[in-house]
Amino acid sequence: MNYKKGFTIVELIASFALTSLIVALLFEVVFILKDLYTDSGIKTELLTKQALMSEKINDEFTTKTLMVATKCGTTCIDFIFTDGTSSKLSFDRKEKTFKYGNYKTKLVDGSEYGNIDISTETVLNVSYGLNNSIVRIKIPVYHKLLKQQDFGINIVYQYDSRTTAISGLFVSDILDLEKRIYLTGSQNDIAFSGIAYQDPGYFVVSGDGTVSEDDESVIVTGSVGSEVGKTYTITYTILDSNDNVMDEVTRNVSVIDSSTSFTYNGNVQGYTVPVNGLYKVEVWGAQGGTVGEYAVGGKGGYTTGQINLAKNTILNIYVGGQGSFDKTKSVSGGFNGGGASGYGSEISGGSGGGASDIRQGGTSLNNRIIVAGGGGGAGSRNSSTDLATGGAGGGTEGLLGAYSTASYNGQPGTSSIGGIAATYTTNVTSLPTAGDLGIGGNGGSYSNTYGGGGGGAGYYGGGGGVRYGTGAGGSGYCGSMLNCTTYNGTQSFPTTNGLSNETGHSGNGYVKITLVSITS
Repeated sequence: MNYKKGFTIVELIASFALTSLIVALLFEVVFILKDLYTDSGIKTELLTKQALMSEKINDEFTTKTLMVATKCGTTCIDFIFTDGTSSKLSFDRKEKTFKYGNYKTKLVDGSEYGNIDISTETVLNVSYGLNNSIVRIKIPVYHKLLKQQDFGINIVYQYDSRTTAISGLFVSDILDLEKRIYLTGSQNDIAFSGIAYQDPGYFVVSGDGTVSEDDESVIVTGSVGSEVGKTYTITYTILDSNDNVMDEVTRNVSVIDSSTSFTYNGNVQGYTVPVNGLYKVEVWGAQGGTVGEYAVGGKGGYTTGQINLAKNTILNIYVGGQGSFDKTKSVSGGFNGGGASGYGSEISGGSGGGASDIRQGGTSLNNRIIVAGGGGGAGSRNSSTDLATGGAGGGTEGLLGAYSTASYNGQPGTSSIGGIAATYTTNVTSLPTAGDLGIGGNGGSYSNTYGGGGGGAGYYGGGGGVRYGTGAGGSGYCGSMLNCTTYNGTQSFPTTNGLSNETGHSGNGYVKITLVSITS
């Protein structure tokens, strides 16, 4: 047997690559440990210096009684105690030195003073003999490697102003003017799916009273995504010259669906406009009542357009109800204007479908701004050889039903007048009625035996049928809508979920309002 010694070229390459990776990782670990060691060493040095500086002041202020304190320069204060001793406190920002009494030191390399503030405050109505005032000594020290950490002096000393002489004790050595961020709009805001979030902005107010809108020194972090139901946070931060946070505020933005849908419930529904903007509105009319396989209720129409709406505008939403059928009873039309069916002891007609509409400024029919017509009810002749399909609703004019004898059928509603009722009168025991503004006509009865279909509702409703005849469809309406189109129930238009198309709308009506863009 032949045994090979050594490595192949592939093995050598793989071995070299693995060795290089291990070496690189080791170097990375060494650098991390080095940085940790360096930071730890600097922090220890800073804390030691901080303790010494604070100790020198604390020792005297806690063991002695202050008698006089006065300024001895723009960055110097002379403290005189009741035992006759005195100590001067001074600092030099440029030289980075600190002095108190006989103690003098220099800041750790890489350190800087922050905003220095030495001041007094007196509280009134304090009993005699008790301390009523305080001296604040705040001399912050920051290091460039240890952001947001103060290694300076922060001392508060209590005294009685009635027994202590303090003359104009106020030192303010400001490296950076104090700045505060104030959000424009709400701290809790909303965004809409599919629309880029527009930040309302912010103001920065400086210590000298200067106000700056959308100040470029503010660091804005975070973004608003598109997941409906999720809340995103935007953070606004302003730093001083030592990169310490001077102020920071947040805004929470919750994403809501830009579309609001309304389904049939048999009542008027309300919608409050959430924001100034351009809105797309869509309305689907309801289908007429179906009698049988060959006597189907007319399909509802569809109308869509756009409209500019102001925030807090209230819209009244009417979702049409589907027409119905009871074999030996006259039944009411679908909600929002559908005509009743004609009675028949043998078989009744189907009732008309309700229109779907939106009303602005009130709830009267004259307040409608968009309408989708409802379909007419089917006739009472359920025969494969003579269809009695109700007239489709929608479009600028609804459609006629399908029954072959024209005089049995109601006429469709138009943009200006209701549909005429069926004209057949022989042996008619209950006359059909014409459509009118917003309502479909009622079906009539032939010898109390056969009933006609009710008219579909619309801007103007369709007329009612009689005997075997059908109700006609009601018309759609665009009003002053932008880019508006109204379709009848024999045409193709989007389904309510927007994922496909349908030819005419079946069942109850539907209304959808979608924010397209936000306006100022």
